[in-house]
Amino acid sequence: MAKAETRAKIIAEGARIVHLKGFNSAGVQEILRAADVPRGSFYFYFSSKEEFGLALIDYYVEYFLGRMDAHFRSSRSSPLTTLRAFFYEKLEDFRNARFQGGCPIGNLAQEMGDLNEAFQARLREAFDRILERIARCLESAQLQN
Repeated sequence: MAKAETRAKIIAEGARIVHLKGFNSAGVQEILRAADVPRGSFYFYFSSKEEFGLALIDYYVEYFLGRMDAHFRSSRSSPLTTLRAFFYEKLEDFRNARFQGGCPIGNLAQEMGDLNEAFQARLREAFDRILERIARCLESAQLQN
């Protein structure tokens, strides 16, 4: 497996674990085991756990924006109806998960936002990107009225 593929696998498995346990409670060895990557090779893919955490934020925001974009591309409804439907879909996701895990970006903001300036900056960028998408939707709705 290529380095980029293995790194992506570590991020994906790590995202799942961190989402359920939190960043500080998720162990590097546990993440490597879940990704089926040899013990001790974490630092071949990431210079630190902090770098891994920043990559997680990027992963989460890309996933969220990808779902949001797909929803808007496939909808034939008004922008407000589409936005409302997207958030109802997210609510169903939370219900289906029995409200466990919560929002991964929000969780990282609560856990790491006050402790680490790099996390704080990356989280701010993530929220800004999400808000920008929502603002574009609302602007489209205004133009229709």
